[in-house]
Amino acid sequence: MTVVVKQVTAGTHRVVPPEETWARVAPLLPAMGITRVADLTGLDVLGIPVFQAVRPNARTLSVSQGKGITPELARVSAVMESIETWHAEELGPAALEATVAEMAPLLPYSVFDLPRPPRSLLSPATRLGWVAARPLAGGEPTWLPRQCVRMDSSEPAGFAPPLLLSNSNGLASGNTVAEALLHGLYEVLERDARARAPQDRSGLEVDAATVAGTSAGLLERFAAAGVHVRVYDLTPMAGLPCYETLIWGADLPVRFGGWGCHRDADVALSRALTEAAQSRLTMIAGTRDDLPGEAYDWVSERSRLRVPFPEPRPRCVFPAGSAEAAGSLEEDLRMVAETIAGRAAGAVCWVDLTRPEFGVPVVRVVAPGLHIVQGH
Repeated sequence: MTVVVKQVTAGTHRVVPPEETWARVAPLLPAMGITRVADLTGLDVLGIPVFQAVRPNARTLSVSQGKGITPELARVSAVMESIETWHAEELGPAALEATVAEMAPLLPYSVFDLPRPPRSLLSPATRLGWVAARPLAGGEPTWLPRQCVRMDSSEPAGFAPPLLLSNSNGLASGNTVAEALLHGLYEVLERDARARAPQDRSGLEVDAATVAGTSAGLLERFAAAGVHVRVYDLTPMAGLPCYETLIWGADLPVRFGGWGCHRDADVALSRALTEAAQSRLTMIAGTRDDLPGEAYDWVSERSRLRVPFPEPRPRCVFPAGSAEAAGSLEEDLRMVAETIAGRAAGAVCWVDLTRPEFGVPVVRVVAPGLHIVQGH
């Protein structure tokens, strides 16, 4: 196997600089319906780069957001999220149709271990469409329900019974298939950790004074803007460095959250911090399709101006340093695959959604038995 050296290791790990990724994908945007890429950073006092990519004819969200420690990384992040969602929307027809019971002997997992919505009507007699998939650990090809892979909020028939969750969990793109797979695996682990974490996070609070690296610089930006931050260590739930951040500022008195998981603790926390900043800016811009109306209730509730966090009582120390940045993506993929396999119920599978005419690696990772916070 060819080992590809990482060229970007600050805030994220990538095999090529973001400028190179942008030069590759920018000519493809019109064909995928992406009409505009906008820099939102200046709308907030934080100054943490956030971009958006607009795809008006999307069958899911028409606005995708991206964040990063530099404008170049944020722009590519937004565009790649929109690109991967387009691929999931444009998934072709099912390769076959069969009942859950008919497919069970052919599958290295139980369909009932896949994420299901409340009051799911899935049963052994349910007839589903199936698409070809690959076990992450290798071996014979297998199948996944098409509903777990495709994203489409439209329903031409007008009604579909609740069977399996259809969301973006594990959907990822990258400069290489390995990079895309890693992104998808990290996301699946992160969301599972969030679902498994205790409701009382007080015992997981991280001492901000111990944070170093890129994440320390981000914390300084929040402090300079008068925005309060709490960091919680979800590593025990994820099996890899994983962090949750909550932020609140009097200028926009709503709590926003962010999460990140990565072999490199600094990258994991950087992702969580920039995602929290992205969530705040998303509300400021007001352009997302899924912003709830109740998010604006704070306007008439002056009590919201009180800091909603208790006094800091950190019990966790941020790791002093990490050598993971020196490893290759292939090494990362092997280690992360082993971690997620130890938590899954049956084989972790993935579908290659890459379209030959575009050549942008896009994958969908599905891990039976792992959880997700409903509505995330």
